[in-house]
Amino acid sequence: MFAGSVDIVNGNLKLILALVWHLILRYQIGRSKVPPKKLMLAWLNAVLTDLKITNFNTNWNDGIALHALIEYCRPGTCPNWKQLKHNDGLQNCRNAMRLAKQHFDIPLVLSPENLSNSELDELSGMTYLSYFMKVDSPGYNATLCWVEQQIPEQKIKNFQKDWNDGKALMALVNSLGRQVEKNGLDKLDPMTVTKKGMEIGKSLGVEPVISAKEMIDPEVDHLGIMAYVALFQHVSPQGKQAQPRASPFASQHQTPVMSSPRIPPGEMLELRAPIRQSHVNSPVSFIIEPLQEGVDKDDIRVEAVGAKSKAPVTVSWKGGKGHGKFTPTEPGLYEIFVYHCGKVIQGAPAEIVVKIDLASVKVINPPTACPARRATLLKISAEDARSGNVKVESRSPSGFTQDMSVVESNGIYTANFTPTEVGDWLISIMYDRQHIEGSPFHVRVYDAEQVKVHGLENGATGKLFSFTVDTQRAGEGDLSVDVTNNGRQVPVQLHPEGRGTYRVTYTPSGGGVYTIRVYFSGMEVQGSPFTVEIIDASSVVASGDGLSLVEVNQRATFVINTGDNARTGGELKVNITSPRGAMVPCDVFNQGNGSFRVEYVVSEVGEYKIEVLYHGSAITGSPFRVHSSDWSRITVRNLRQTGLVGRMVDFDIDTSNAGSGNLEIMVNEGTIPCSVQNRGNRQFHASFMPKEVIPHIIQMRFNGHNVPNSPFTVDIRNLSNVTVTGPGLQLTPVNAVSYVDVRTGDRSIRDVTAIITSPSGQPVSNHVIDNGSGSFRIEFTPMGVGTFTIEVFCEGSPVNGSPFNCKAFDSSAIVVGSVPSGMVGKPVEFKVDVTRAGEGQLEIMVNRGSVPNTVKMLQKGVFLVSFTPRDSQPHYINIKFNSEQLPCCPITVPILDTSRVTVQGEGLHQVAVNRQSYFHVSTQSAGEADLAVRVKGPSNCVVPVKVTGTASAGFEVEYTPTEAGVHRIEVEYANQLISGSPFMVKAYDVGSISVEKITDGVVGRRSSFFVNTDNAGEGNMEITIEASGRKIQNHVRQIGQGRFEVSFTPMDACEHQVSITFNGETIPGSPFVLGITDASKVSARGDGLSLVPCHRPSLFNINAPGARMRDLDVKVTGPRNQPVKVIVRETTTIDEFSVEWTPEEIGDHRVDISYVNMTVPGSPFTARAWDANKVVVTGMKPGRVGKPNSFNIDASSAGAGNLEISVSANDINVPNFVKQEQAARFSVSYTPQVVDTHMISVKFNGDVVPGSPFFCAVADGTRATLSGEGLHMIPVHHATSFRVDINDAGDADLDVKITAPSGQQVPPLVGGDKESGFVIDYSPNEVGRYTVTVLYAEVDVGGSPAHPEVFDSSLVRVGQIGDGILGQPVKFEVDTSEAGAGNLTVDVTGYTTNAQPEITPLGGARFDIMFVPIESCVHNINITFNGIAVPGAPFKSQIFDLGNLTVDWNSVRWVPVDKPAPIELDARGVPRANLIARVSDQNNQSTPTVVTERDGKYLVEFTPPAVGAYTIDLQYSGQTLPGCPFTSFAYDAALVKVVDLPSYGVINQEVAFVVDTEEGGQGDVDVEVTCNGQLIRTRRQKLDIYRHRYTFTPVTLADHSIEVSFNYDTVRDTPKVLRVTDPLKTINVSKGNSNHAVVERPSVVFIDSDNLDLDLVQMKVEIKAPNGELVPAKIVHQPDEDYKVEYSSKFTGRHMVEILYAGQAILGSPFYVEIYDPNKIRIEGGRTGSVGQPIEFEIIRSEAGKAELGVTITNPSGNNITYESTPTPKGDRITYTPSIPGPYQIYITYGGLDVPGNVHS
Repeated sequence: MFAGSVDIVNGNLKLILALVWHLILRYQIGRSKVPPKKLMLAWLNAVLTDLKITNFNTNWNDGIALHALIEYCRPGTCPNWKQLKHNDGLQNCRNAMRLAKQHFDIPLVLSPENLSNSELDELSGMTYLSYFMKVDSPGYNATLCWVEQQIPEQKIKNFQKDWNDGKALMALVNSLGRQVEKNGLDKLDPMTVTKKGMEIGKSLGVEPVISAKEMIDPEVDHLGIMAYVALFQHVSPQGKQAQPRASPFASQHQTPVMSSPRIPPGEMLELRAPIRQSHVNSPVSFIIEPLQEGVDKDDIRVEAVGAKSKAPVTVSWKGGKGHGKFTPTEPGLYEIFVYHCGKVIQGAPAEIVVKIDLASVKVINPPTACPARRATLLKISAEDARSGNVKVESRSPSGFTQDMSVVESNGIYTANFTPTEVGDWLISIMYDRQHIEGSPFHVRVYDAEQVKVHGLENGATGKLFSFTVDTQRAGEGDLSVDVTNNGRQVPVQLHPEGRGTYRVTYTPSGGGVYTIRVYFSGMEVQGSPFTVEIIDASSVVASGDGLSLVEVNQRATFVINTGDNARTGGELKVNITSPRGAMVPCDVFNQGNGSFRVEYVVSEVGEYKIEVLYHGSAITGSPFRVHSSDWSRITVRNLRQTGLVGRMVDFDIDTSNAGSGNLEIMVNEGTIPCSVQNRGNRQFHASFMPKEVIPHIIQMRFNGHNVPNSPFTVDIRNLSNVTVTGPGLQLTPVNAVSYVDVRTGDRSIRDVTAIITSPSGQPVSNHVIDNGSGSFRIEFTPMGVGTFTIEVFCEGSPVNGSPFNCKAFDSSAIVVGSVPSGMVGKPVEFKVDVTRAGEGQLEIMVNRGSVPNTVKMLQKGVFLVSFTPRDSQPHYINIKFNSEQLPCCPITVPILDTSRVTVQGEGLHQVAVNRQSYFHVSTQSAGEADLAVRVKGPSNCVVPVKVTGTASAGFEVEYTPTEAGVHRIEVEYANQLISGSPFMVKAYDVGSISVEKITDGVVGRRSSFFVNTDNAGEGNMEITIEASGRKIQNHVRQIGQGRFEVSFTPMDACEHQVSITFNGETIPGSPFVLGITDASKVSARGDGLSLVPCHRPSLFNINAPGARMRDLDVKVTGPRNQPVKVIVRETTTIDEFSVEWTPEEIGDHRVDISYVNMTVPGSPFTARAWDANKVVVTGMKPGRVGKPNSFNIDASSAGAGNLEISVSANDINVPNFVKQEQAARFSVSYTPQVVDTHMISVKFNGDVVPGSPFFCAVADGTRATLSGEGLHMIPVHHATSFRVDINDAGDADLDVKITAPSGQQVPPLVGGDKESGFVIDYSPNEVGRYTVTVLYAEVDVGGSPAHPEVFDSSLVRVGQIGDGILGQPVKFEVDTSEAGAGNLTVDVTGYTTNAQPEITPLGGARFDIMFVPIESCVHNINITFNGIAVPGAPFKSQIFDLGNLTVDWNSVRWVPVDKPAPIELDARGVPRANLIARVSDQNNQSTPTVVTERDGKYLVEFTPPAVGAYTIDLQYSGQTLPGCPFTSFAYDAALVKVVDLPSYGVINQEVAFVVDTEEGGQGDVDVEVTCNGQLIRTRRQKLDIYRHRYTFTPVTLADHSIEVSFNYDTVRDTPKVLRVTDPLKTINVSKGNSNHAVVERPSVVFIDSDNLDLDLVQMKVEIKAPNGELVPAKIVHQPDEDYKVEYSSKFTGRHMVEILYAGQAILGSPFYVEIYDPNKIRIEGGRTGSVGQPIEFEIIRSEAGKAELGVTITNPSGNNITYESTPTPKGDRITYTPSIPGPYQIYITYGGLDVPGNVHS
């Protein structure tokens, strides 16, 4: 049964294969009577002797037999086939079929899965294997190749007719050792010979598989003979099994696995034709590449066969490869056939499609428009096309058609097109009856002569000038108008007015003749050009540095050019106004040709106005605003001479008096960063941080000038090694001297200070002792208990660890309570109070520690001590605090046994003075004994006691205390104190409590009074303060024994009531009433509170509304804390008081002012007393004009104040500069500008200092000047001279010094005199820069120092100048580094033209010279240095024309790794020269190259070892060839990866995977997806330059095969098989999910499962952050049967949420979420602004992720205002314009969340 058309359409694979099999039998395997299967098995067993092949299914399932077959066909392809594993059948089959496809192009009629299947259909296996046995197959050629080796003389080319006569068989058996009689064979018939040969074959062990009759049949099937002959491969000449031959591809160490023939002739060569399309007469190139050595070129034949004829072919062999070329002469299909030994080689025939190149027939510059009645030349280029017929036709707008006459010359066709009417013409151009590219085309015809111009009249400057142009009869065209004035273009506007009429306007900007040219479609109209006279008075232009920034006292210059107005003349006036409004004189010089030079000098800093008038009108730009600057008026303040490593050094710069300019600050030549802060008003604050202990040099320049005293030096110290130790950092007793030691480790540190602060905040005096060698001791005495703070400073900076703490204690402040007598076996208790003793360790011992004691804390600092006596001996208590024994110790405690006597009653507790108190003594159980009771008061006086009762009934004790305090009650029974006796009873006396210093207060200020309970005894005191029915909070502080300070702050001016009770009883006088007043409005002002002169009364006033003089208290304290007499007087002004006092001592005076015992605002004031008589001026000396002169001022003893210094000459002030050298010590400098006595006035706080004014004489030596050639460029060893003209410099000494570059002095020869001028002669003898210094009157004359440059052109070195290539740069170097300074000149001349050289400085006086020759000839290169020819000049360079040199780059554009890549270069058209080839990989590592040459043709070969870009650089005759460097890309299909392919797919859902070629290199990827033999459509999406995403949609529930190839090579591990499944339900991402989330906050993605209970094992979630990192996530099953994904990301940006079920993305996945972080929003700019001016600020959100930005701007009135938002690269720029002053509130939200600090003002 055969397949019908329906079966084929339905894809019935079995029937189709059966049909194919019968076709193969008929046309591929053969028609022998022997079954094909038997013949195929015979041949396979003959060539695969190590295997036993019995079928075409199971023998091939493991892929091993197929590997062995491939190895036989091409030895070395599968040398290790025996090591393959049987259980890897699928992989073995896949690899073998890939090799068969790659090396032999065996089609994949089966899949590897089918071949490895044990159910493989045998016909299918035979079909696939038949491709190895058909004619010209790899097996056929391999067997034939063995035969050719055995019997080469027979020239066997097939397995059919070459064997029909039996001679080949006889030759074969003869070659194997059976001697055959050759004589007479020619007389025998073929049957006899064949039978005889077969009989001999049997004797060799070879049984025939076909009969002799079949073998001599001309129509014999090849397979039978081939199978029979193959059996002879294993016969040795002795008739034994032959040894396997070695593979020509194997190394000498390999062991052959079977007998294998050599590679067949057709497979020993490969044809590569990179170009598959060409055009007629365009050369086509191809390459014949041998695949093994030993190929004879004479056995190779090449043909290029076209449709009608063959094209001549040329083949040249270079580098072992054949480079072929032919030129097709007709269109159609050409085939390139290459035969080796009569066999077509691999890759042949190659098909080339040749087309007629109509694109090569082109109109040269086809016109789009042309004028009427004029001939327009049409040129058609057909040089590259075959000879053909060209026809040109034109059709007019009215329909008239005309053929044009065409003339041909050297492939260029011309025709004249002369239109006669205006309008749109159609031009047709046909080549061999075909329209060429772009034909037909339109030509617009116009007539410029029909354009009319109206309204041209004269105009005026600055006024709009217009005229009319009428083009309506000229046709369609472009109107353009050019207006020029003196060669300059004037802007023109064209205004269409309809129907071809235009109004032309322009505004003349200057006077003169204006030329108007009118063009229509590029042609001038009739009458053009037209001229118009314009008169302009504003064309005068001023320019020059004198109109921008000028320096004080320096001559400034600018130039005024009147232009064309020069011929008419005119009045020029210049007015210069100073910042103060004064007129500044200026000089105007006429330079001719309408040019004027203006010179002026400014004398002060500020803005000058320069008004330039011409003919009474302001010129362009007038008035000009010019700013002047004076660098000498910059002052630097607060710069300390020392600094510390790691701490900022700060200083201030004042440029407010220096004018506008650029301030530059560098620390240590810019190596230390320096921060400069602009504080406004041209005040700057600079700071830098030293990193090492070296002097730091601060260089400061203003407008290029060093500021006064720059550079500054700051010495840097390092305090990191300073240590502070000593007992003063530990526990220290009060009232005793303590100390700390400071070790700096730096002998240069001399300044160590300390600030010690007591616990109350008061300063503690200390004494610093310098022990030398950087060691210091700080001594101090703590006077109170608590923590003292010690701050230690070195060189004014705190040391590491500062401040330190010192804890002081006072053991004498410890209070030990009364210790009662003890009783045996009963605890004895007493109290110890250490609350006032400070911090420390308390030690208590009873009987030296032999009696245990316990200590219990009752409250902070109060302890209860208890011990239990065990005997009746006295017990001794010792108490120590911080190892110091208390003064009251030891304490003796008597011990009695009165345990049965008890005492009770109120009289044993707290009692009141002068009230009877009682207690009861129970002695019932104690037996009879005497009871004695003694009561002693606090003063140890005996208090009368009344005792009543009996021992049996008990005793009543009555007593009345008369004084407050602790009363001692001793109760003795049996002459022993009973338990608890003596009793300490606290008596209190409310009447003894007193209140002190309770006075009226001031609102808002702390008020206090004192309560004295010292004589009241112990008790509880309660204090209540009320005002207007409200309780006022108060604070009670104990300030001594029984003394308390009560403080409160009144807030209302009203009566305040103070109530005080003690133990619940009101004290005498309570409640107290206080009056509260408001003292906040008391103020003091006047000169007597600031700077005050010594020995003169100083005054100030106090304003105290409603006050009385007695309420005021004024105290003045001098620098040494001495009081100063103060007089307070009432004035005639209400509430005003006058205070007078006279300071007698320089320094700070403290002025304390209080009102009703409250300090007034600002008090205490500090008044600084000064004395101008203490200022000392020194260092006055004569000066020189233009030279700084200085003197010193010492005001260190004069107190605080301001110095006023003025320097003048001829009543004109001279600027002076003050620099603070030390504290109150200054250096003053000034620079005289005129020869005259200068007066110097010095005042201190307005008072003249002693000796002021001072006078200084000044001389001028700068008027002398230098001139002459000896100051400029001088050849070495050449005598030269220069002049010194004294001019009006006066009488002084001349000093001339000439220094050579080596530092040697050159003796000058001085001639002449002061009247006629001096002439100095000298002769330089070394190259370099000389220094000529000329001093007159001890100052440099004008032009001194001069720096003449001495040169030696003989020391110029010229690098190698090689030959060049036409049109390519010729480069060489010139080194003038040893020749000195000078001008290098290079001239390059050819035969008829000059080349323009380019000179590029390389640095170090070296130059790169480059010129591009434009003619091929010898070029002369003349090089001069300062006009003198250098050695060797002129030089010569031969220029070659390499225009005929061609390189075939196409062959190496893409190359596989590990295979030779050829580059062809044809240099037959240029002179023979050296070719240098360099190939380097992307790491710039060289790759070996092989260069061969034959008859002017070069072949360059390289083998890329790895994937990547290879740079090819070819140089011919030392010149880089065009196209170089060329980049070739090597690829490796084995490194291409298929990634992201799911484990299985879902039916009707897209499957995606990625092919990554990043490691495989550049190339083309081909993907085929098949299912059940059907090709599935795939789609490709480019992800980046390396990765492509492929998708397809499976529609069948079956395995899908995915095969990937790269540059036609199968990619490793493909084809891949994808299993397709079909989920029961649809799973999708819920639509309600938010696509935004906040960083580090829990976020959720909901999944709709349609109530399906999913297997969570099959569910996978991946959340990728923008950086590719995975974000942790988990899936949660919700109560509503749906699911949700919970995650929280710490990254911002777009996250991809991908949810997979059963390996497939669910609907809606991937889902993208933008994660944003409002905390990463930053605001820059826009903090201040002006009303009506836009304010900008930028919201930076580049790191915050994407979210909705919300901005609200509220003005001071609370209304929202509009703003403009503009995107920026980092975020958004917000612009708004405030309309009212005040703070504006800016509220910013991001993603609906407030941005931290979102309210900005």
